[in-house]
Amino acid sequence: MGPNELLFWLSARREGSWPQYRSAVEELVPEDGGRNGKTQEGFRLYQRLRFNLQSLAHVEFDANGCEDGWRVTPPTLALYRQAVRGVVGVLCGARLPETIRQFEHAAGTAYERHTIPEQPDVIRVMAPSTEPLMALAASAGMRVQPDAPTAILGCLPHADNLAMWGETPLPFGKDWKVRRFEVGRKSHRWTTSSVKEANQMLDGLFRFTRFQIPDYFLRVGGHTFKVGGQAGKFFLLAKRGRQVLRYDRSNQCLTVASICRPPLLVDRALVLCSGYLPCYDSAKMVLVYREIPESIAGLAADILRQPGI
Repeated sequence: MGPNELLFWLSARREGSWPQYRSAVEELVPEDGGRNGKTQEGFRLYQRLRFNLQSLAHVEFDANGCEDGWRVTPPTLALYRQAVRGVVGVLCGARLPETIRQFEHAAGTAYERHTIPEQPDVIRVMAPSTEPLMALAASAGMRVQPDAPTAILGCLPHADNLAMWGETPLPFGKDWKVRRFEVGRKSHRWTTSSVKEANQMLDGLFRFTRFQIPDYFLRVGGHTFKVGGQAGKFFLLAKRGRQVLRYDRSNQCLTVASICRPPLLVDRALVLCSGYLPCYDSAKMVLVYREIPESIAGLAADILRQPGI
């Protein structure tokens, strides 16, 4: 039992509540030498699996129509043309064992399947052009998303666009644990703060946590906006001219400071270039995205307002 069986269960249920998801993780994904406890970053296994399932476009959590819960996305073949290997298709969304067996049989030698910890198997197919993969998806009753990374990035606003967030008052009361995101010259971190400091500061990103549920608030010129945590970080990084993205053209790798992982949809676009989640380099404290073409790296950097890519 493991992440594959978890995705099978979620796919059979299609949607459900957060407690149902947590119970399924506890039942279907075994502990692994203490890894089921908190990591150094403080995330438990059910949260790490949630992040991975979201990035790989298998499951949506707390989205429109499934607030406080989850739903599995339709089975989809996400396509992207690579410079060397041709068109790569990454299998996303709902999975059932019989569907996977049929898809593997139909794909033949173009089929790849790789087992990686804490996520469902990466399933990819390859062809010289899009047409064979579109026909394969149609025969399996799956959707197709041509040029998936570009399609996702093309719909996203820039990180410094305040219009996408709603202005709101800061929370009040004594039950909040408050931390402030501190942007340094070479490193960035969360530091202890307070409700009083958040109200007094004209600019800054604050994380308010109560009952283990975090909310993020961005202060800009004394105004308060409720934001996504990662999006708020890149707003501050852009305003202060801090570079956290680096691109290696020779190896087609995009690196980012691990504390500044891109917002979900940018992250998903980068992941769908290859089907692989980013690797964590503990020595350099960076995430490394593989098989990223320069054009996609440039689009992501422009959205995140990161110059120099």
